[in-house]
Amino acid sequence: RDVYKRQVRTSAPGLFARIVHAERVGSEELRFRLDSLVVRTPLDVTVARFRDILPVEADLARQALRVVELDLRFRNQVIARQP
Repeated sequence: RDVYKRQVRTSAPGLFARIVHAERVGSEELRFRLDSLVVRTPLDVTVARFRDILPVEADLARQALRVVELDLRFRNQVIARQP
């Protein structure tokens, strides 16, 4: 976990600064709270994969859509959940 934390801090400092809380959920999932957004990932999430939320957030903002959760647990997809 510390290695991953260092990798995010080093290669995505803006994203790292937004992480308010991180926790392991069950045996196969991590859950991050970024500002008012929850991001769900598999345990083996890479920094590159975590960054996949950025264009999705930008697209949702352009459309003025509010999202409460982004889910990265599915291969090559970012699932956005609205309230």
